[in-house]
Amino acid sequence: MRNLWELTEPRWKGKVMFQDPLGKEVFTQWFTQMSEQGGDRLTAAYGKLGKGALKVGEDDPAREWVKRLAKNAPVLTTEDEDVATGVAAPNQTDTRIGLMSIAKFRDVEEKGFHMKVCEGLDPWAGFSYPKFATVATGSEHPNAAKLFVHFVLEKQGFELESGSGGVSGNKSVGKSPNNPPGLTDWDGQLFRFSSAKLRADFAARQDIKDFWRINHR
Repeated sequence: MRNLWELTEPRWKGKVMFQDPLGKEVFTQWFTQMSEQGGDRLTAAYGKLGKGALKVGEDDPAREWVKRLAKNAPVLTTEDEDVATGVAAPNQTDTRIGLMSIAKFRDVEEKGFHMKVCEGLDPWAGFSYPKFATVATGSEHPNAAKLFVHFVLEKQGFELESGSGGVSGNKSVGKSPNNPPGLTDWDGQLFRFSSAKLRADFAARQDIKDFWRINHR
């Protein structure tokens, strides 16, 4: 499987696993972010299937992909551990593909799971999104909070949470040495959320959820 559009085809019906977008906001945010800035690459990826030009019946290529995926009976869960188990447990004999946190790759060593990154998947093998730290107004110890944020963004702090992979928000620290094999180009292989679109994502949240509800089977 080399193309994200293949997940909308009959041979992958009922074999794609991820958390329910209605309960995991980051998935609906992924949909809206792709609508904003992923259309060109989705269109180009479809062109590589050899089926001619993409025919879009929705507002944009991202919504067209979301609609087709929703109608292809994806298996929805409440947590990533269920996705990892359904895809990669040692006694699993069905061919499945799952979208989950890279933290689940620790199950390879701890539980003997069989999984790997979909290296070469066009246009993306997954997505990445930024995390933010805030100091609440009126905090009793705002300077201590600032010191903690500073610590988290330094190498020593990042190492404490990077056992399962990741990339620091501090460019001088870089990426974790524990990223799963096959994930070598964080920016090239993953769809990257834009923090400038967060307000737009929030405004579009209910609409994209309703869109998913209407199309999911």
